[in-house]
Amino acid sequence: MTETTEKSREELEAELESLRAQSSAPAIATRDRSPLKPSDHRPPIKQPRTVEFAGESYTFDVRAAKDANTMFALQRNDFETVLVRVIGADGLKRALESTADEDGFSDFEELAELTAALYKAADSKNS
Repeated sequence: MTETTEKSREELEAELESLRAQSSAPAIATRDRSPLKPSDHRPPIKQPRTVEFAGESYTFDVRAAKDANTMFALQRNDFETVLVRVIGADGLKRALESTADEDGFSDFEELAELTAALYKAADSKNS
């Protein structure tokens, strides 16, 4: 059998007083207690993103990466169109120059890695 013990009147009054003291203080919202806020982990979609790749910095508008025409080009594996739409013709030229070897040849796999890095920075689920 289990034995039940009752609290003394003094213990009950002390417990009640501590509960009253807690309830008089304003409650802190869960959002305020959380270390991460939505703005901490995902920048607004209109905010430009920057990617460092092969010694170059590329700043782009996320909307260009997620644009339907860009995604159609990506589906066709038309990386030139994708990169021009996302980082511009100048950005593509810089990418080709920064990935070129001593003979001036650029490795296509490196451009594919740049494209993947851009879409990762854009938080795209379709890349």
